[in-house]
Amino acid sequence: MLKYLKYFETRNHFNREKSTIKKFQKNTNILSLDEAVDFAIENCQEYLNKPLVIYRGITERYDKNKSLNDMKNIDYFYGDPIRRFSRDNKNFYNLIIDNHKSWRGYPKRQKSFSCSLDGTYLGDTYYRVIPIDGSFWGVCPKDDMFRSFYEGLKDCRTNQINNFFNGLEQTFELKSDSNYYQLKKDLENTKRRWQDRISYHSEIIIDFLKLKLIDNKTVFDIVVDVMYPVTNGFHKLSYKDMCESDKYNILWSNSNETTNTLECWTESKCLFIERSKYYKFMNEILKKI
Repeated sequence: MLKYLKYFETRNHFNREKSTIKKFQKNTNILSLDEAVDFAIENCQEYLNKPLVIYRGITERYDKNKSLNDMKNIDYFYGDPIRRFSRDNKNFYNLIIDNHKSWRGYPKRQKSFSCSLDGTYLGDTYYRVIPIDGSFWGVCPKDDMFRSFYEGLKDCRTNQINNFFNGLEQTFELKSDSNYYQLKKDLENTKRRWQDRISYHSEIIIDFLKLKLIDNKTVFDIVVDVMYPVTNGFHKLSYKDMCESDKYNILWSNSNETTNTLECWTESKCLFIERSKYYKFMNEILKKI
């Protein structure tokens, strides 16, 4: 479920994001407590055998049959991820994750639920996330994807990947954040236009690339290096593997997070339980198994 619904409703030029929200609403199945319990027993045995704390937060609850600003309580629902774009930034980093071979085997970011492991997201309403059996997950080394490329950006004056791509866009006039091959072409044919210091972010990028562009590397090669998942401490694993104590501990070994939260994402269908209803839901589970 996407965050900041009001944000998109009041920014008319964000038609793409509003379209994403509407597609998700269409794909959402609202359940009663009994229906949610039956769904979990039938489809979520891995979770019921070993529950992990996974949250998804939204700014407000919504009624899928009404307008985006006409909200009401929804305590239980399930849904499939739908194709989406980055919520409040350009989509460049998602194109790399979903298409470059270095990210092979990770869930697709553009068709996923973004969640938080063992913590909470910002939002008025928190949902416990219960994945269906056989789910597969990508896990960030930090609480936010944007801040998860610390190693790749350690020689850069920004440690956030969204700012990094803002600088690339401003410096090299990137044409599309929805077409991977266009992005690759643009970054392979930059002609090193160092004179174009048009913004603070572009100045940061130019200084960084001057350090990194050696041995006939292209700007695209540098971007791939910056985002290399193993170097930055990303992990890909099944829900069952994530439950194993040694593998779970590895996820936290390089996080250095005081919030005790790691961003994670999955392409799998999930059941969502409003957090204040979670223990009631689990008690009903116990009555039936």
